[in-house]
Amino acid sequence: MGQKIRDLNKKLNIINEEANSFGLKSQLGGSGTKATLLPDISRTVMVNRETDSVVFPNIVGREHDKFKIVQKISSETSNVIYVLPITGMGGLGKTTLAQSIFNDQQIERHFDLKIWVCVSEDFEVTRIFRLILESLTRRKVDVASRDVIVQEIRKEIEGKRYLLVLDDLWNEIPLLWTDFYRSLTGISTTRGNWCLVTTRQLQVATVVATYPPYSLGKLSDDDCWTIIKDKMIGSGEVPEELQVQEKEITKWCQGLPLAAIVIGGMLRMTRKEEWLSIVKNGLLKSTGDDYSVMQILKLSFDHLPSVSIKKCFAYCSMFCKDFKIERRKLIQLWMAEGFLQSNLENEVMEEIGDKYFRVLVDSSLLHEEISSDKRTFGRMHDLVHDLAQSISRCESIVLNSSGEITPKIFEVISSSLRSLFPRSPISEDLVPKLKNLRVLDLSSANTVELPTSIGKLIHLRYLEFPYTQIKTLPESLCKLYNLQTLKFNCISPMDLPEQMSKLISLRHLCYYNNDRKVQMPLGMGRLTCLQTLDFFNVGEEKGRQIEELGCLRDLKGLLRIRNLELVEGKEAAERAKLFEKQKLSSLSLEWGGRWEVDGADINVLDGLQPHPNLQVFEVENFMSNRFPLWLMNLSTSLDKLVCLRLINCRRCTELPALGQLPFLQSLAMIGLEKATVIGHSFYGLCNPSGSRSSRSSSQLSRKVFPHLKCLYLYNMNNLVEWMEAEATEGEVLDVFPMLETLKIQNCYKLNRAPNYFPCLRQLVIENYRDGLYYQLKTPNKSHALVLKDILSKATTLSTLRIGGQAGLTCVSDVLAVHNHQNLKYLSIESCPHLLHLGDLHKLHSLEHLSVVRCPNLNTIDLVVPNDRQHLTSLRSLTIGQCNRLRSLPSEMLELNTSLRELRLYECHNLVWFPVDLQQMPSLSVYFNGELWI
Repeated sequence: MGQKIRDLNKKLNIINEEANSFGLKSQLGGSGTKATLLPDISRTVMVNRETDSVVFPNIVGREHDKFKIVQKISSETSNVIYVLPITGMGGLGKTTLAQSIFNDQQIERHFDLKIWVCVSEDFEVTRIFRLILESLTRRKVDVASRDVIVQEIRKEIEGKRYLLVLDDLWNEIPLLWTDFYRSLTGISTTRGNWCLVTTRQLQVATVVATYPPYSLGKLSDDDCWTIIKDKMIGSGEVPEELQVQEKEITKWCQGLPLAAIVIGGMLRMTRKEEWLSIVKNGLLKSTGDDYSVMQILKLSFDHLPSVSIKKCFAYCSMFCKDFKIERRKLIQLWMAEGFLQSNLENEVMEEIGDKYFRVLVDSSLLHEEISSDKRTFGRMHDLVHDLAQSISRCESIVLNSSGEITPKIFEVISSSLRSLFPRSPISEDLVPKLKNLRVLDLSSANTVELPTSIGKLIHLRYLEFPYTQIKTLPESLCKLYNLQTLKFNCISPMDLPEQMSKLISLRHLCYYNNDRKVQMPLGMGRLTCLQTLDFFNVGEEKGRQIEELGCLRDLKGLLRIRNLELVEGKEAAERAKLFEKQKLSSLSLEWGGRWEVDGADINVLDGLQPHPNLQVFEVENFMSNRFPLWLMNLSTSLDKLVCLRLINCRRCTELPALGQLPFLQSLAMIGLEKATVIGHSFYGLCNPSGSRSSRSSSQLSRKVFPHLKCLYLYNMNNLVEWMEAEATEGEVLDVFPMLETLKIQNCYKLNRAPNYFPCLRQLVIENYRDGLYYQLKTPNKSHALVLKDILSKATTLSTLRIGGQAGLTCVSDVLAVHNHQNLKYLSIESCPHLLHLGDLHKLHSLEHLSVVRCPNLNTIDLVVPNDRQHLTSLRSLTIGQCNRLRSLPSEMLELNTSLRELRLYECHNLVWFPVDLQQMPSLSVYFNGELWI
């Protein structure tokens, strides 16, 4: 018997060692030991481990800290790079302070580049450099070679001063940091770069610092109370009985802003009548050593309003610390696990998930972030994540790529495993053992082929495999009758399985393909639960025609419909029932590329009128010579539009009336080649009969395009005139009151434009063909007239790009310098008859000036010697391919002490450089792309 016990213990030890290698661990619970399938978060990766540079709007009690650090990093410039660690315990707000510094206006002006990298516990040098490059280029980097990555970083930061933030650093190994630091210092020779490091550990700060570490102190009780009140009740009044307990409540915070935020969030989620009870029976019940931020977090968790929300919170423990996950994905995972059950007949699971997400955010157990493309993400503070781990009993595992998935591991876990996020592909024979699996996320598994046995996962509700090399999907996938969410994005075009209509529970099909030839599965209309369908390619065969969309009543979000030339008339188009799909927010209607006029298109488009709730609308390759009535009068048919794009509607001669759309922010008209005039009707001031609407006669003031921020006119080759809005007697029009960006490209014949843009920040006027700027042999004065019209009263401009303007001979002829004291960026390119820059020396805010391919420019007159006026803010000057230019005036470089970068290339007649550059150590000069000094 003793030998049998020893043999059994030996087998158990082997299994335990294998389990440990995959991140499994046992936890003590109750009176004994209970094996739970928890991921070892410190060793595994599933979702992006990252914070970001977006700053929280209200930062209390850190103004002095911010001021001191900003002053330090803005003044020291003698070394190539300084490293300043910000240290302090968890919950003090180190990341928040770094975000505030990162977004400070003084920092914005002082540094040319800003880079944000969340390091967390995985300090791998090549990975850090990859993240730096991704931050610089705003694109994903798949290169494995460290040298290639470092050389790309060198190109990006060459000659520029940068601020690098390394957030949440844990590495205390000097050798690793030295390896990273040596490469970092060798990348750039520009002086005055700074690296901010946030870390909890003083030992880490000691290893990395080249500047004395900044130790972050605790907040005062008054600051903590301010945070609690703001989170709890905003600008409202705190009940008197709670105000009496202020000192006791703030005592619990221990100077930690995280604790104050959580207390305020917890009280916010409960009724005012319960506040005093929670404070007395929760916060004030414990004494002495029981004070801790973890107890506050646990109390907030205990007061979550339902068990289901607590399950959703605990589920987040399986993600890595500093995780960042899109809200929609998190809700879909909760739904797959069965946490989103409704007691109401008409309540949708996704709506319940939204409510749960909001509860966790309002309770400060989850932090909400909104990206630049308006997507919402959730993130947890490290200490909140520790709480989630301490209470979690999730049957989930994240498998590392170090080692195979062995049968012995699966014998222990397979029968109860519900969520799986592997780091390596899963073999065919192991899939059937995952009998109760509900979530399978292959995002990090580098999957080349889906196992055909995937169809045996009958309980699977969530399947994801993005950015894979999979060329075909197995038909067995269509046996997953409980599947709710299917996400994939393949490198090459791929048709969907023919039997896909059997996935009767499918709610979200997240797959987008640009190829209009990709064939849709037969009978998509049977997927009546479907809410997400990124595109639908209309086919000729029965079961692939546009009527399949008619049964998908719950579609929401974005939908692109292609191949509309295959739809036969208005009645067929109406069978899509777009007008009934009130949850669609974005709709794109696309015909195949044709050149001939097609009168049938107008009937099809007439039958595709969307629901009035639509916010984003795009029409592409429409080939009738006019739009249907509902599109010509969008202020009545689609009055909630925020964005409108009309693309390559080449035959249309008349533009819709758009000026009275109350929420329109972005408008693009591209390739409307037959349009010759942007006339009075464009502003929507007349009714369909052409007469002024009756309400305007009694209206003294009226806004036109009241919220439009961006306007794009591209490739309108025959556009001659853009008329002003016309006011009637006694009427005052406020036109384009919020327009910030105006881009006019390839409108060669345009000779007149409006002259009143009160908020314009960015103006681009360019003409080019086949990637090269369009140049006329003789000056076209109409080009200069359009520039002069638009610029005459534009006093708020900060960015101006001019290209291919043959009629421009002197910049100050079109740019009234006294009106443009906010201009920071000026680019002039391919203006063949430009002779002078004029009095640009008066643009005292100008920071970047580029003059390229202006072959007749013979002088750079940026200084007037008599009054010594000059560009006091100029930091970057680029001059290229200006062959008549022979010299640069000495005063320009001597007086422009702010200049940091001078680039000269292909100015073949430039023979005199007037200044000893040894006397200007802060100036980097490049000749033909190479650093000269």
